[in-house]
Amino acid sequence: MGASENSLANLAPPWEPGQSGNPKGRPPKRPQSEANEELLRRAAPVEVVVALRNLGLPANATCAEVLALCLFREGIKGNVVAIKELRESVEGKAMQRIELTSPEDRGWEVRVTYAEEVAPRRVIDVVTEAIETREGIEEEKESNGDKSE
Repeated sequence: MGASENSLANLAPPWEPGQSGNPKGRPPKRPQSEANEELLRRAAPVEVVVALRNLGLPANATCAEVLALCLFREGIKGNVVAIKELRESVEGKAMQRIELTSPEDRGWEVRVTYAEEVAPRRVIDVVTEAIETREGIEEEKESNGDKSE
């Protein structure tokens, strides 16, 4: 049974080639985060607000404001975890630095080319391979009498 021209036309997407049919993508589902957000926006319990009013908590404080004040109080007592949590909530997590040096303290270059999908590798394996490759190139240059870099 042959397909009619009209039925085949309905199979074509309504967007141009190269254009996404869903540019914003699927919205993320975050049920726990959304529930936490909702709780933190609620008004704080009256007895908590009354107990913390002398520390500058406003009368219409939210649960989030109560938690921030409590974290702050713990931080000024010296609680490092509370201090870290306050800083990360404002500035974000600190960047982790990684320093790579060669034994001769020379610079080296790592080139990554994705010709095909490869299995994940440990960073140390990739770096070791790059160093070995560079050393091999330098040895080849030396054996050919080429001293230029």
